[in-house]
Amino acid sequence: LAPVQVIILSAGVGSRTRSYEPRCLLKYNNKTILDNQIEVIYNCFHSPQITIVCGFDSGRIIKKIGKQGRIVENTSYDITNNGESLRLGVNNSLLDNIIFMHGDLIISEGIFEKINYDKSFLLTDSSNKFDEKEVGVTVVNGKATILSYSLPTKWCQIAYLNENETSILRKLFLKPDFNSKVLLTFEIINKIIESGGSFNCYDVGNNFIKEVNDYRL
Repeated sequence: LAPVQVIILSAGVGSRTRSYEPRCLLKYNNKTILDNQIEVIYNCFHSPQITIVCGFDSGRIIKKIGKQGRIVENTSYDITNNGESLRLGVNNSLLDNIIFMHGDLIISEGIFEKINYDKSFLLTDSSNKFDEKEVGVTVVNGKATILSYSLPTKWCQIAYLNENETSILRKLFLKPDFNSKVLLTFEIINKIIESGGSFNCYDVGNNFIKEVNDYRL
């Protein structure tokens, strides 16, 4: 596997969890979500480049991350969606192989195993690991066709972009009419697919992954 840039999107306020702090700093089994993600990333990839896009209470995240990764700040976190955080992370990456994930996911190493990294992909779940209200994906012949709400197979909020899809995304970000500030990450993936991009889909199966929706872990 070529060197990979991992972008962790952690700019929002943890209002949904009622913690009102960065969700990535919530603890699970005496370890913060951010610590869990970084540990898994370093165990699964050779010399990964890690970027954390933060916003709310960024000082705490900066203090926590130390030298384990670089920080990019979304100073407009309170009036933008995570598509803007993705834009900032991608524009600060020199690599073309990019993994991005939401900052409120507790993950296990197994989700990144038995995957072909020659092609872009999405991680999916068909075993009810994610709430019914979360974004799903329609899969045809192993490939994503559209991401939307109310679909039974869920997107795990983790995507890998190979050179082609990264190139498409960079071009989209350069378009004057492409306003990432109001888009969510799944909508940006749809834009990539509409522009000729392709994503294989891999179900996480029995591997552990959990989206944090409540501070009471």
